[in-house]
Amino acid sequence: QTCALPISDNGNKVEKKANFIVTTMSGGISGVIEIPEELSDYYSSIWIDVWNPDGVGNWTNPEANGSFSLPLSPGEYTISLWLDPAVFTGYSSPEARVIKVGKSELDLGNIQLVQYVPTVLSGVIATADGTPLGNADVWAWSMEGGWAEDVTDSRSEEHTSELQSPDHLVCR
Repeated sequence: QTCALPISDNGNKVEKKANFIVTTMSGGISGVIEIPEELSDYYSSIWIDVWNPDGVGNWTNPEANGSFSLPLSPGEYTISLWLDPAVFTGYSSPEARVIKVGKSELDLGNIQLVQYVPTVLSGVIATADGTPLGNADVWAWSMEGGWAEDVTDSRSEEHTSELQSPDHLVCR
């Protein structure tokens, strides 16, 4: 397909042509995220991401009942969930997994969120000589899923965040 696009260049109308390939998403996935009842109003704080190794894919939020449907072209994808950590404290997404999508919809069934008792990280961020660093960004990731972020106060006073089994801690 070729498409002419009207583009403004310093107030002058210029026409540019672009070639693009139109593909049909003949396959797809569906499923149900089992959202805990006490958090069911926060379904829009869950993102379902599905991407292939080339970075092509799609994403969606579930419906209020946790169900979702996502059109995709046939191929191999990695599906993962992202939960807003400010809303889903004590829950993380299940491990990302590789799926193969064909020409029809693949039903993934029910997907459960992982419940955990958060690990509380606390401490003071300081330079090598012990000088406290105020306003330092702190991120922590877990290989089991989930992440947390926080910022120390101006005096680098105690910092706390909740995370499931932290494996990596980065300060900036």
